[in-house]
Amino acid sequence: MIAEISGTVMLHGMLCGILDKCQHYVWTELLWLDEWKITRDEHAEIVEAICAGDAGRAGTLARAHVRGSRENVLRLLQAKSDYQSFLAKAS
Repeated sequence: MIAEISGTVMLHGMLCGILDKCQHYVWTELLWLDEWKITRDEHAEIVEAICAGDAGRAGTLARAHVRGSRENVLRLLQAKSDYQSFLAKAS
């Protein structure tokens, strides 16, 4: 939504494409790691900074949010890999 409101069509299109490709990981992250409240709070802070015209803070918050999501997805992928390794050794 933030990218769409920015009016940058290319950015909006790229982010929609990335989200579509990663949707499985996004939902799994939110369900498996129980991070709904954290995610909502982070999004609200980013929107508040944008509405206040504080681009620096909005950028800092957005980068931190993306980095946190990346770490969660990496944890998820590592858990999947560990599980597959366990199954391979058990059989």
